[in-house]
Amino acid sequence: MAGIYDVHCHLNDNLYIELDISSSELVRDAKDSGIDLLNCVGYDVKSSKLAIIQAEKNSQVYALVGIHPNEAHLFSDEAVEQIDFLANANKVVGIGEIGLDYSRSKRYKDRQRKIFRDQLNLAIKHNLPVCLHFHDDGSDQVYRDGLKILKEFPKLKGAMLHSFAGPWAVAEEFLNLGCYLSFNGDITNNKNMREAATRIPWNRMLVESDAPYKAPRPYEKKINYPRFLPVVINVIASLRNVSSEVVIATTSDNGRELFGLNGKKDA
Repeated sequence: MAGIYDVHCHLNDNLYIELDISSSELVRDAKDSGIDLLNCVGYDVKSSKLAIIQAEKNSQVYALVGIHPNEAHLFSDEAVEQIDFLANANKVVGIGEIGLDYSRSKRYKDRQRKIFRDQLNLAIKHNLPVCLHFHDDGSDQVYRDGLKILKEFPKLKGAMLHSFAGPWAVAEEFLNLGCYLSFNGDITNNKNMREAATRIPWNRMLVESDAPYKAPRPYEKKINYPRFLPVVINVIASLRNVSSEVVIATTSDNGRELFGLNGKKDA
């Protein structure tokens, strides 16, 4: 199994730093498991800077820069200006992860929406796709709010909705906007994600580890690593009644297309 593109992971996460696990070590182990390319995704200014550093150190790694919705209330408008600056770095291929998250608190909805819109404008300015995060326990309203905002930005280059676990009716609305959906370890136990992975058009499917989070069974009680992503590949292959190689080739091609890696020498 080779040629996998992990479109969303956090080699820059504090969990790995606390465990003294370097990005080079994570990338090497991922390569041994068949993962050729990885997107290291920022969630605030500091992690976005680190994502760029790790991408520059590892030829297989690309960076996304952005402010996660759960961090939005902690940052001033100046932070968005810093993301604007970071987006110019050579190995930055997207803005993310950005979006809306009502699961921890609904107090900061307005602030989240403002930062979300600001970063969508950055994506258009830099002609970069976006990595979207929408989450709210037990409600689809966050998806509705996200869709409404996305429709305000028809000039976006492209978008992927990471870790999608909403109902199929919602998935269709994102697909109708031209979004990609990305699937991770939750597919081993989430009914909605399994249905979406079964029904989504092939040309809109991506895969991700979301490491160090969202570990698949049988690793769900452990810290996740990109090297576990083949488990997700195999589940999708079983659901679609195709070989793992078909899933790998299709999702890798889709990822390269979305993030503009076709033709890059080191991709």
